[in-house]
Amino acid sequence: MKFLHISDLHIGKQLYGYSLLEDQWYVLGQVLDIMEKECPDAILIAGDIYDKAIPGAEAVRLFDRFLTKASEIRPKTAVFVIAGNHDSARRIDFAGDILCREQIYIVGTPPENSEQNISKVTLTDAYGEVDVYILPFFKPGNLRGLFTEEENESYVNLSKESGRSEYDIYFEKLLAREKIDFNKRNIMLTHQFYLPGSGTIERTDSEIVTVGTIDNISAEQLSAFEYVAMGHIHRPQNCGSERMRYCGTLMPYSLSEEKDEKSVTMITLNEKGTAPEIEMIPVKPLRGVRKIKGTKQEIISAAEREKEKADDYVSITVTDEQPGRFVREELGSYFSHILEIRFENSHIKELIGEGSDAPLCEDYFEMFGRFYEMRNGITMSEQEKQILAHLLGETEEEEE
Repeated sequence: MKFLHISDLHIGKQLYGYSLLEDQWYVLGQVLDIMEKECPDAILIAGDIYDKAIPGAEAVRLFDRFLTKASEIRPKTAVFVIAGNHDSARRIDFAGDILCREQIYIVGTPPENSEQNISKVTLTDAYGEVDVYILPFFKPGNLRGLFTEEENESYVNLSKESGRSEYDIYFEKLLAREKIDFNKRNIMLTHQFYLPGSGTIERTDSEIVTVGTIDNISAEQLSAFEYVAMGHIHRPQNCGSERMRYCGTLMPYSLSEEKDEKSVTMITLNEKGTAPEIEMIPVKPLRGVRKIKGTKQEIISAAEREKEKADDYVSITVTDEQPGRFVREELGSYFSHILEIRFENSHIKELIGEGSDAPLCEDYFEMFGRFYEMRNGITMSEQEKQILAHLLGETEEEEE
């Protein structure tokens, strides 16, 4: 049985003010192409479908378009979707009962009372049944309704005494009440912050990081599953085992992902007791994300040599001592998606002090002058100084 694993679509996300909807449809189109070519039995979408709890109409239409096209692929591919921490659980749940008739299984909320369990769908191949457990993002508070007041109190105390997170303890209790049959093949689809027993997880700047990793769960709790399809971490990597994997995002969402190779993960399950076959299938973003540094002329010369990269999202650091005025406008004729322009030269280093914070000053005129110089690499003209003085004077009159 073959599964395709993707996660963290973050549909509707913006990068430094640029809409990424075109880029997102471009990579999702590649996912559809892979589905048609590889004919997986199911696709596992491990949370953070949208970038906001209340996504824009265009973002919803894009995901609707993807689901529609995925449902039309033959042979039929089952689609499993869970809510992530960026999603609204209730909104993701919408029309779930209707969609499951089309083998589209969308689960936004975890079990919330003693009558409910983790959602499960059973698939069958030549080797027998595969149970797919569908667990959306949860917080400990979401699971308190599964247990008595005494049990909840004991779990909180256990967290304080043991140093384990409440997430870790509640997840352990949640799994225990499921009574999973591990004589069968089992898959878990989940969106939490799992940590391996040893080693570390590589993170990116586009992820939300909690203070002190209070939301961590030990991945070892899932070691008996044939495969664990994880979401939440944006860089593709194993979580202590080939069987437990963060597939990462389909495209870069921060400058820290400049050199990341994006992919979808293909899993093939054979008979019980054999290791799953794991393959990463590359996907290519519509535009790259990269950092550029050099003098203005060096940057322009490189841009003229690499015109095919003109549409990349770029962060530019200009190192000229005197870069001149209208730098952004000048470089904008070579790069269509400038994220930011920074200036780095001896004068700015002197202003801010290497390795130290910029000196503070009480005078607003002086403070803005320093900011202007740090941001643009040149001092204000006399005309600009007069305009600033006039504006500051008006502000002071209003405050009086």
